[in-house]
Amino acid sequence: MKKYREIYKNLCKKYAKLSSQKKMMMGAVIVVMLGLVLMMSTAPKSEQRAMEAANELMTLAENTRAAYRSKPNYWGLDTESALKSGIVPKDMIAKNSTIKNSLGQNVLIGSGKGGDVVMPGEYGFDIVFTGVNRTACFLLMQHNFSEEQRLGLSGVTLLNSQENVFSWGGEKAFPLSNTNARNLCEDKNIIIWNFE
Repeated sequence: MKKYREIYKNLCKKYAKLSSQKKMMMGAVIVVMLGLVLMMSTAPKSEQRAMEAANELMTLAENTRAAYRSKPNYWGLDTESALKSGIVPKDMIAKNSTIKNSLGQNVLIGSGKGGDVVMPGEYGFDIVFTGVNRTACFLLMQHNFSEEQRLGLSGVTLLNSQENVFSWGGEKAFPLSNTNARNLCEDKNIIIWNFE
């Protein structure tokens, strides 16, 4: 501890001897370095949260499939019924009885972008991430799901100023490339995950 005090005292003495111009330059360098450290520390957090949101998506989808496994289809499924039936993991349930993912986005379940009630004759369901910002959209639309996870995910729809529908192959293949995700994601997005 004495050694650190001594180093600190020496630095203070050297700092006091610097001219005001050098002090300003040194301060500017410190501010820039702190900014870089802050930027680097937030990027991994965003990536981690996006990965957690993708895992929550798959957990919610698997829980839904398990709850409806003995039924002919997903008739009657919507956000409210998913909450009541225990399909939604407890850590995704917000205080106001809504569903939120790790990114803080509202999550709907049912049919279409509004999470409407799944009607008879519909053999799939949607999980919807609303209020998706550009960074989260960019990360989620590039997420590479495992082969097992891909089996039930039949497509992805990205809604913003335009509508883009993606599947596992073809011209509009999912996951998106870095360039396509950067070009298609906007400040406000809705991502609809289509499951069978």
